[in-house]
Amino acid sequence: MLGSYDLAWVVMERLPHGPLNSHWNGAEFDLLIERPAGFTRLLMGRRFRNPRLRRTGKKSWTWPANISLANTTFGMNSDGKMHSNAARKDGPWLAAWNSRPRNYWVHGDLHLANAVTRQPAPAGPAVLIDFAEVHAGHWVEDAVYFEHLYWARRQRLGGRKLVSQLAHERKKLGLHVDADWPMLAATKRALLAMSTPAMLQADGDPTHVEAALQVLEIEVGHA
Repeated sequence: MLGSYDLAWVVMERLPHGPLNSHWNGAEFDLLIERPAGFTRLLMGRRFRNPRLRRTGKKSWTWPANISLANTTFGMNSDGKMHSNAARKDGPWLAAWNSRPRNYWVHGDLHLANAVTRQPAPAGPAVLIDFAEVHAGHWVEDAVYFEHLYWARRQRLGGRKLVSQLAHERKKLGLHVDADWPMLAATKRALLAMSTPAMLQADGDPTHVEAALQVLEIEVGHA
């Protein structure tokens, strides 16, 4: 307030480099996965008037329909036993995910195109942009989402374990890291993998779908 006037300021800055890409020679992944922890710490104690609490609840797709679409569209012939096992675990996975703590704000759309820098490649730090999907949630969401974009191109990650890296960054900043975060990350991977074939008509990427089914097979075996 300035007298009787309610004022607000908007500060704009033009960031000349980015978005992050292969010009950073692999460092782009490290620079980006560092940022969610700082983003969360910056927003600690701040509340939105109408926070969007994301739930993975009622689905507009079914697992059998997803697999049928994948098989028909791309001639896939994946393991039927794995499909039935995944279908049985669908409910427990959803219940576990929907009961997760939602103690922090997460970016919600963490990928390389949503980060720029003030310095030319390969320097950092990265600066996050595009906050349209910010919501109250659990910190593994950002890391698993970023990771899943490379399920079919794992060589790009150079052996990096993005969720573990984000856990490490949170610890460095003194933020809480749940003891059961590996279980929550695995649950999120499974649910993302199950929903991937539903996006076929929009994305049409059989390589990514096949990679998602491989991830799901791993998670079914571990659950």
